[in-house]
Amino acid sequence: GLGTLVASRARLSRYGAKTLEDGIFRSGLLSERGIQFSKRDPICLFVNGEPQPNRRLWSIDLASVDFIEVWGRNTEQFGSLQARWPGGRCGYAPATQYGGGPWVSVWLLQQ
Repeated sequence: GLGTLVASRARLSRYGAKTLEDGIFRSGLLSERGIQFSKRDPICLFVNGEPQPNRRLWSIDLASVDFIEVWGRNTEQFGSLQARWPGGRCGYAPATQYGGGPWVSVWLLQQ
């Protein structure tokens, strides 16, 4: 849908990116899909399906990534990510509104 994307490591690493953060922001995929957020925004991160409130995109080596899913602010319509987040709320959404985010869900290669 609008404001969401799924991308593989190969697509993210085309521009010499070494970290997940660089892969997301250098690839041009955000603007291509109409997603607007920056490195300065609080990004709600899931790794292999688990919320990671203290982990950052730059701490994940792109070589270990299988694929990612990204939702822009307030585009995750069902609230399933918000419901799984510790404390029930992450990002910019008001407490009564689903969405929040931006959300990044990264799936790592099996080691």
